[in-house]
Amino acid sequence: MLAGEYLFVAKMREVAWRAIFTVLLASAILGLAGCGPSERDDFKFGWFYRMVVELDHGDEPLNIEVIIACGSQVRQILGEGRSARGVWAPYIYGVRTSNGEGVLVQSPNVCNRELAKQPMPADFLPVVFLAPDASNLEFMIAYLHEQAYAQPFSKLKFHRATFTEVSRADYDIWRLTKWKENIVPIGDRNAEYLRGSSFFRGEGFFLVAIHAMRAVCG
Repeated sequence: MLAGEYLFVAKMREVAWRAIFTVLLASAILGLAGCGPSERDDFKFGWFYRMVVELDHGDEPLNIEVIIACGSQVRQILGEGRSARGVWAPYIYGVRTSNGEGVLVQSPNVCNRELAKQPMPADFLPVVFLAPDASNLEFMIAYLHEQAYAQPFSKLKFHRATFTEVSRADYDIWRLTKWKENIVPIGDRNAEYLRGSSFFRGEGFFLVAIHAMRAVCG
């Protein structure tokens, strides 16, 4: 084989490998974005916990109630057998304060915990966020330690977080009422579970990316 022919064959192989890599990368991206078969995976929820976070926002008392649904997702990963993973939602929940700011709490993984035998610690401190503008969550301040509340410029005062086990009926009522007050823009119920790792989805966030993805997904 002549040198020129060798270089041509090598170049064609490189192009082919790049094409294969591009196809695999595009498939992965589409799968992560929700265009793949994972959308059809089933969710089975059987445990529910009520978390109530008691705070003061300035002079305004806030009792943020979140009912966490726990369950499992059956999924199929490319190249592997079918498996299941634990899921819980909502992952993050926020309310609008009287002055237009936002206070958000992150749901801990309390799933499979029998509170009667293993109660949550009385001094449990959830992750709390303060958004200067409840309509724009691109910038938030995280309260990760009790000393954060003790700072002279802190706008929040933490009292306690309590947990109780509740029923599916309690969860359904919460979904019809307080869940609708959530300022975190989740597109729909499936998106809340299927793409829970990306909290800020829905109209009003990353519009260019959302419109581009819609064009790709058809």
